[in-house]
Amino acid sequence: MKRELGRTARADERVAGAIRWITGDSPWLAASVLAVLIACLADLSVARSWPRAGSLSLLLGLALFFGLWHGALWSAAWVLVGKLPPWLRAAFWPVAGTSAGAWLAYALGSFTRLQSRYWQLAVWVLSACTLLGALFGTTLALYQPRPGRSPWLLERRTWLRLLVAALLCGAASAAWLADRRFYPGQYRYGHVALRLFSMWCVMLAIVATPLSFDCTG
Repeated sequence: MKRELGRTARADERVAGAIRWITGDSPWLAASVLAVLIACLADLSVARSWPRAGSLSLLLGLALFFGLWHGALWSAAWVLVGKLPPWLRAAFWPVAGTSAGAWLAYALGSFTRLQSRYWQLAVWVLSACTLLGALFGTTLALYQPRPGRSPWLLERRTWLRLLVAALLCGAASAAWLADRRFYPGQYRYGHVALRLFSMWCVMLAIVATPLSFDCTG
């Protein structure tokens, strides 16, 4: 009886600790808020005119609200994936990224155009989406916390973490420029994916910086 009570108490303590990390101690909360604010500032920087003070206050509040929820969801995802067996935990993000890339190619109509005269463009879009999805998923795997240990990337030397952060910032800038320059007003799924990819890269870059973040969950 005492053993069962002890096991239950330890399980409850682990759950409570995970919830505390997700809702307060996770570095992804602050990184998410900063990434959302940077995305808003980037869009405002190219706007024809800045909104009024009241609109800016409303935008700031929405950005903070969305950033916190977004960061909490990412934190919960890291915790849940961290509970998987080692082999499944290592494969989860690359498989998820590749699948998301293939789905995006499908949403953009690449599969239906493989038998048309635009088949070369369809193959290019399918290959690009799948490859970028696989690369992004592999990058996410470097951030996956392990039981009792920090993510692989955050245990590496400072120069490597800064290099990864710089590459992610470059990828975010490229995605933001592509979103604004290529086919504006068309291919909604593609533009949504570019915006999310840009914001996520900024968030990952922030976490990669050599600060004293606790990413063990």
